[in-house]
This record gives sequence, C-alpha cells and structure tokens, in this order.
Amino acid sequence: GTLGGWQLAVNAHVSPERRRLAAKLIAHLTSPEANLVLAQHYARNPPRPAVYEDPRLREADPFIADLKRMVERARPRPVSPYYNLISDVLQSEFSAAVAGLRTPEESLKRAQRQVDHLTGVRE
Repeated sequence: GTLGGWQLAVNAHVSPERRRLAAKLIAHLTSPEANLVLAQHYARNPPRPAVYEDPRLREADPFIADLKRMVERARPRPVSPYYNLISDVLQSEFSAAVAGLRTPEESLKRAQRQVDHLTGVRE
C-alpha cells in the first residue's frame, strides 16, 4: 500500500564486525541514491521526500508527483479487532465480482451482511 514500509535492523547477537557491516549496508540501502534506484527500477515509494523531486525520477515516472501527494496525505487504517476478518470478507467478495461470479451489487450486499454479522451490527 501507499502507507507502510520496511524495517532494517542490526542483530545485537553478532560480532562487532558484522554489526558494523550491517550498519554500513543499512546506511547504503536508506541513502537517497538507493531510494532513487529502488523507485526507478522496482516501483518502491521513496521514504525520503527529496527523492520525489529528483529530475531523474520525475523523467522516469511522470506520476511520481501524484504519488508524493498520496504519501503525504496517507493515514493509517483504523485499528479494529475485526480488521483481518473484514479484509478477508472484502477480498473474497471483490474477487467474486471481478471474476464475474456475482454482480458488484450482489458482492457488496453479501460483504455488508458478513461485516455486520462479524461486528455485531443488527438492523
């Protein structure tokens, strides 16, 4: 998704030399130049705002300015104990609609009934 990411860490239970090398690798992988390469060749959203302004990236991806605005406005999903269950319902029903197994209207009605049941909503 637009909002999310990767985490990089150094294992505290390795030799000092390996920790040093891991930190050096992390510094490289999070550098502006690496952000640019990942965005240009692997469609990774740059975590560094300045990378969106790089003319090389703007030339390679004319939609990068739109993506920057999306990233700036992105908000985390609401926290819910039902989130995974609701996601499964929506994925299943949307897939059924896309595959032509149900009409979009049928899939939405089914999804609504299932989500209401999961969350205890009564009509």
